[in-house]
Amino acid sequence: MLDISIMIDSATWPQWQRVTRLAEELGYAGLYCGDHLATAAAPDQHHLDLVVALTYVAAQTQRLRFGSCVSPISLRDPVLYTRQAVAINDLSGGRMVLGLGAGWNADEHHVWGYPFDAAPVRWARLQEGIEVATRLLRTDGPVTYHGRFFQLHDAAVLPRAARPPGPLILVGGNGRTRTLPLVARYADSWNALDLTPAQFRAHSAALDDLIQAAGRQPADVRRTLMTRVEFGRDPQELDRRMGWRHTHPDYAGKPLAEVLRAQRDEEASLAGLPHEVADQIAALARAGVQELMLLFEADDVEGIELFAESVLPRIHASQRDAHPVAYPQEKNND
Repeated sequence: MLDISIMIDSATWPQWQRVTRLAEELGYAGLYCGDHLATAAAPDQHHLDLVVALTYVAAQTQRLRFGSCVSPISLRDPVLYTRQAVAINDLSGGRMVLGLGAGWNADEHHVWGYPFDAAPVRWARLQEGIEVATRLLRTDGPVTYHGRFFQLHDAAVLPRAARPPGPLILVGGNGRTRTLPLVARYADSWNALDLTPAQFRAHSAALDDLIQAAGRQPADVRRTLMTRVEFGRDPQELDRRMGWRHTHPDYAGKPLAEVLRAQRDEEASLAGLPHEVADQIAALARAGVQELMLLFEADDVEGIELFAESVLPRIHASQRDAHPVAYPQEKNND
């Protein structure tokens, strides 16, 4: 079964509160947010404090899975974040996902005075950070760790997770050299970005091999994908909702059909009318995607509502058809 969730990269607090309510009410499976500081490249873009934002979701919802996609180790102390995540996970009844990444935005680091190290250093820090988080979550008793970046001396997260082992660890990225080996060794969930069904299937197969080499089973790692969606209930609404293309340097002046093809084939986005988007999602499910995180703008209430109204029912219906409910047979007393 494939779950459909919402991903919000930036928002104001009123927008986050509204999206949280809509995601819960409209039947989405989860709600995720980016973990950023304001940058010089986009000084007017709002980025919420992650821990406060996730605590709000934990307290205000009953069923949504939620978390960060993803928190850069270069900006967020994994020891403190793991402790916070355990508390938020318990508050929510076990629904939080702990997303971790190496950090990629050099400008963001420069603006706020954080060092932006060379890629090998950032990835080494990420591996240590995930190792530390894993030990704190899954070790009974105090943890001692002596690494290049992190030091623990009989450290213990107290209170312990009420639902062991605590929040699920998610690692995001498509890289086969660095990301997938980390996923295979540590993660409960893998989040890929903007892959076609064929690309996702190939990456997932490579991940299977790495997982088995690490002594685990492929089913131990949940497969998720983050992507954008461009849709409308009819051609006129689709044309209106894709009005941004008229000022886009790559698409200005091009017919809508050509832009839609480019979105699907080159950007690996979902694009089209509801039945077309549902078919594209079905193809991703066949490729092994278990959760689809759709990137919405926080102020796109219309899009969030329209997708729930026009696409989600098609997906749920197709999954029911593919996996019919087996009802018990009535006894024949004849």
